[in-house]
Amino acid sequence: MLKFIAVRLLSAIPVLLGISLVSFIIIQLPPGDFASSLKTNLVNNGVSEREAERQVAAVRQQYGLDQPVMVQYGRWMGNIITKGQFGYSFAYKRDVGEMIAERLPRTLVLALAAHLISTLVGIFTGIYAATHQYSFGDNISTVLAFLGTSIPRFFVARIILYWLAFAVGAQHFTNFNSPQYAFAPWSWAKLVDTLSHVWPVVVIAGFGGIAQNM
Repeated sequence: MLKFIAVRLLSAIPVLLGISLVSFIIIQLPPGDFASSLKTNLVNNGVSEREAERQVAAVRQQYGLDQPVMVQYGRWMGNIITKGQFGYSFAYKRDVGEMIAERLPRTLVLALAAHLISTLVGIFTGIYAATHQYSFGDNISTVLAFLGTSIPRFFVARIILYWLAFAVGAQHFTNFNSPQYAFAPWSWAKLVDTLSHVWPVVVIAGFGGIAQNM
């Protein structure tokens, strides 16, 4: 069992490297970068063209934006592996590692909840369909299985969000908590409020898994 887990973890390393490389290259494909936006802001604020060019060149050199894409990727990945530094977000003006650490616990909670629901619901639905062949419940579960494996999750998300916003009239469903509970200490009321907000995300994330486990 431990050997199987070790093999799976090791096999995930090249997959993660490949995904990170492809994502990095795709992000670099559109013309322009942060330095280009900085130059536009400087010129709009009255800075001369020459001075703006000088500051932009200094920023590009400081952050390695003037280097080839593969060199930038190697530098970025090297900082992650050797220093644990994911870089700096110009958009949020914060360290990326701090932002990941801030959002990671909620992401893990949502992922675990979606996995548990998709596994439990999918397995029990599959057992019911297998023991009640050609019944109404079997036909419904078969249709749901086909829909779950064929419909993209972003489309399911759009449908659920539209239903929540216009049919139900729900508000603040894109946040983890209602405004009055955002900074409040944990209580039963806050737990109920949190569950009322996260269930759409859990359903959307687990929809495909339910269909695959049937």
